[in-house]
Amino acid sequence: MSDATKIDDGGPAFPQSLANDMLGGIRVSYDHQDGAGMSLRDYFAGQVLLDASRWEDLTLLARYAYSVADAMLEARKKGGA
Repeated sequence: MSDATKIDDGGPAFPQSLANDMLGGIRVSYDHQDGAGMSLRDYFAGQVLLDASRWEDLTLLARYAYSVADAMLEARKKGGA
């Protein structure tokens, strides 16, 4: 996909994760490289799905969820509401 057609995904939703290792220490990992992990766009769209029980057409719901996510990312770029 070219840069002109690439969808702005807002970057990683959780750029750092803390996890306990086998010895009880804490390590920080960065998981959002090469498409791994969840983007902020995916996270926002997933929040819309929390109210999915009213929808019969799941394809329409998915499109709606990502349109809301895209609107949220655009508002975020402009400094919020």
